[in-house]
Amino acid sequence: MTYRSLRDYFQANEYKLEEVFDKYCERVNSSETFVAYEVTQQPKKIALSEVENCCNRIMNREISRNCWASWKQYLGIPKYERFVDEGKASLLTYMACWRQDHPTQRFPSVNQLLVMMRNWSRTAMSIETASSALMWHQWQMQGCLGRDLHRYLAACGYKVSPRTLYKWGDFSKRRHYSVSELAKWKEKASKR
Repeated sequence: MTYRSLRDYFQANEYKLEEVFDKYCERVNSSETFVAYEVTQQPKKIALSEVENCCNRIMNREISRNCWASWKQYLGIPKYERFVDEGKASLLTYMACWRQDHPTQRFPSVNQLLVMMRNWSRTAMSIETASSALMWHQWQMQGCLGRDLHRYLAACGYKVSPRTLYKWGDFSKRRHYSVSELAKWKEKASKR
């Protein structure tokens, strides 16, 4: 075992320090060789069809095949890839949000997109709760339907599932919530 292999192992598993040292101690005590990449886990894979459906929902229309292929090519995703990791999936959904807000402009570079995604309201959004700035503006001016309430709260920075909304009481997916009612839901979410 070398210092370099331990350093590489640590960098690959920064969030699992205790597991790293436990595994190392087990290997040393059992007199086996230390293997650096045994504890690493594969990132969660998401189906590209699911990501495409989310992007269609954000754009309020079906994205053409050529457009979807160019977005995947822009991020360096192989042509016939069926699954992507969570990071690329969230980047594709953010690209749909960005395109909905800026329909005629060119995409910024991937690094600029990553910096823009670090906005505090984007951190609470998942693939299911992603929304564009146009949707946000519409919710601020006209209110939203109950089925979009968890997306509105995600845009405000609160991760809340529809099931939790039912537990909080007086929630319906079919009901339209006014701007003042949205403020009350936002206040409820901030207290919990």
